[in-house]
Amino acid sequence: LKPWARSVEKLVRSYGGDPSRILDCCRCAIIFQSTSLLFGCLETIIHDPDIEVVRIRNRMDLGYDGAETAGFRNVTLNLRFRTEQARKLGVDGHICELQLSLVAFTKSLNAVSHRRYHILRNCRQSLSG
Repeated sequence: LKPWARSVEKLVRSYGGDPSRILDCCRCAIIFQSTSLLFGCLETIIHDPDIEVVRIRNRMDLGYDGAETAGFRNVTLNLRFRTEQARKLGVDGHICELQLSLVAFTKSLNAVSHRRYHILRNCRQSLSG
């Protein structure tokens, strides 16, 4: 789960106080050995009738500017589950985030690189706001 302090920060800084725009409170990742496995999984998810894909951010695309994420690349999906069980539990409207990543990128992450990303993100938001 996204820490509540980051959710509030994102709400104020990026979303003009609109909580419906926070789509990654609940998130998880699947890490793959190869791009072919990653994109095979993506294809399976896209064609699953029990899943509604709300948004895809393809940071693996060659046209993507890696400066936005300090060089990190992945595919991020925001999705809803459209099953009878999800309806019974009252979570069929809930949007969660699924990050599809490669082992090579994931291994490069550490506390220092993640802190650098936070600094970059905060500077970028300060300049645009």
